[in-house]
Amino acid sequence: MKKQRTTLVLLSLVLFLFIFAQHASANDLIIVVSPSTQQGSQKWFDFLKANDVPITIIAPHEFENIKLEKYIVIMGSMDEQEDVKILLKKALNSEEINWISQKGNGNMYSKSNKWSEGQNVIVFAGSSQRITEAVRKANRDEWFEKFTDWFDIETAGGFKEY
Repeated sequence: MKKQRTTLVLLSLVLFLFIFAQHASANDLIIVVSPSTQQGSQKWFDFLKANDVPITIIAPHEFENIKLEKYIVIMGSMDEQEDVKILLKKALNSEEINWISQKGNGNMYSKSNKWSEGQNVIVFAGSSQRITEAVRKANRDEWFEKFTDWFDIETAGGFKEY
């Protein structure tokens, strides 16, 4: 009886560790946004989830804890709170910062190996939140193609709209 119980406990522990290891090794798309941008981007987050893109949303002040993750999206504008601007300055070079700081300007930037080897970072940035959102929408085909590649998502039947 004691041997059966020990075997059962060991099997349960092995199963738990197997499930945990699979979960811990899964790479989510980490999306770094301010609370105001997050609130205005809920349809986009729902779209990503509906198309099987695994996402985790964090605030800019949490960035240092995840900056080595494999897949990161930073979404912000120069008219937001200071921690967003600081993060944009870490992610972009001075020429890119100068560009997005000019009224009406924005862009999508793709960075490889920014903070770690094999890392992919996309930055949606603009002079204002409105411009940043417009940049994200205008570049949908490009970022969605990257996401489908990164997360091995089938799009043969098209993808769900938002």
